[in-house]
Amino acid sequence: MEDSMSLSFSSADHDTLERLNIRCKGTLRLQPPGDLADTIPISAAIGLNELWSNEYLCNHLILLNKQFANNALDATLSRMFIDAFFFRAMTMFPVSHKATGVLNNAVPAVRLRATQEYTVSGVVDRTVYVSEAHDAIYAQISPEPTKSAGNHLVAFIAAEATSSDSLTLYLPKILLKLIACAKLLQKSHIRGAFTTGRKWVFIVVDIDDDNDGASYWISDAIEWRVDSKGTFELLAEEGNPALIAGILASWFQRSYAEFNGDEWFYKELSQ
Repeated sequence: MEDSMSLSFSSADHDTLERLNIRCKGTLRLQPPGDLADTIPISAAIGLNELWSNEYLCNHLILLNKQFANNALDATLSRMFIDAFFFRAMTMFPVSHKATGVLNNAVPAVRLRATQEYTVSGVVDRTVYVSEAHDAIYAQISPEPTKSAGNHLVAFIAAEATSSDSLTLYLPKILLKLIACAKLLQKSHIRGAFTTGRKWVFIVVDIDDDNDGASYWISDAIEWRVDSKGTFELLAEEGNPALIAGILASWFQRSYAEFNGDEWFYKELSQ
């Protein structure tokens, strides 16, 4: 039986969030379609000559979509979709920086509230470490940044959800993962996502100044999909895979920055 003062990511639910003083501050709204129509082509053009170009990503997703058209979205298919987006996003970096992806990263026990003894630990499904090229060796040798290397690394956290129905249920788990990683790395802000591979939800977390809780902003689910021709040619901006890849690429690099709006989202306070 789990100690009442020791939590695991997998056991978190919405009551856990209330107990740990974790509050929703508002929603991350996508920028207006006209603005996205200008931004998405810029994102799609990055890495035009790389293997994982935007065209390659789209063709890969179309192939998987056709090949598994009659299959339910299980964990294996979900991971193939997620891998594709991560590979694409990790090629969209300036040559001065490198990205290293780590699966199933263990997070040691971390105290979540200054006024309580609760600790949380567990495994983070996916972590992308971004560093200047000459510091990339730190991430390759030790997936958990040490204090000496931590100042040169940015960690973006992602969690896998195995079905569309589980996205809401997964929210407490990804929030605890994000907050634990922020506290472990002594950061006041962190960004992340949870996804089925088709649907992506993006999150910004701010640690309270008194270190006794946290607030978060969350997007609506963004779902890529193919059009009636089995391609992406006829889609509006919100269904375009380049939108998701663009968000990932920019957020990988800005995970610790305070979020005040960007080319993808703006904040809308809860009523």
